[in-house]
Amino acid sequence: ISDDFHCPFEDCLVRDEYVAYALQVMSLSQQRQIQFEGRAGLNRPISRDELNIMGLNFSPKLFSQKIWVHLNQREDPCGFVSQLSTGQVLLDRERF
Repeated sequence: ISDDFHCPFEDCLVRDEYVAYALQVMSLSQQRQIQFEGRAGLNRPISRDELNIMGLNFSPKLFSQKIWVHLNQREDPCGFVSQLSTGQVLLDRERF
């Protein structure tokens, strides 16, 4: 994904995984999507700060569930993915 999307850092792994997980869940049936979201038990707003490299590395399953909940909390999910791809929205931070 990095080759096709704008990234101001050496890599944008959180962004790449966000898009990859979101597309995987989108490919499920609506019933499976509801089951996936329900298993997360995340009945609260998910902030972008929760979507970070540590969350990805320590708990990929929870990270993917947070992504799905976060994406569905957006007014325009497809528009949000587009903003990620153009660099209008950044999830990653420069690592030192």
